[in-house]
Amino acid sequence: VNWQEALNDASLQTTIAWPAVKNMERALVKAEMCYGADVSCLCDLVRQRIVFESLYDQLQCLRTMADDPHVIVVAVKHNQHSLQTSLDYTGCIMMSIKFILTSEEAKACGVAGHVCEVQLLM
Repeated sequence: VNWQEALNDASLQTTIAWPAVKNMERALVKAEMCYGADVSCLCDLVRQRIVFESLYDQLQCLRTMADDPHVIVVAVKHNQHSLQTSLDYTGCIMMSIKFILTSEEAKACGVAGHVCEVQLLM
């Protein structure tokens, strides 16, 4: 579903669940344990998940992000296991995409340099 379609359709809006931002205590623990207290390395403070019905749709989302002039994709990570193992273990295929927003809106909000993460699940 296109985001603009979801914005204009009340029934689609009910299928969107926005996550809470990671709490400060957990973020500081993660920064200390994983990044030597460098909080600039934290990138899942604003993590979101999108669930897809097909691998084609999942890959199309990745292509759309990569083609967006206001998005800089900095990393793409797929499940570490083989596809069969991933399906047996989790029941889904996941890609983690880390990216930076460069739009004027992101700059105005002061988040243009922050690395964000989105998980694409199927």
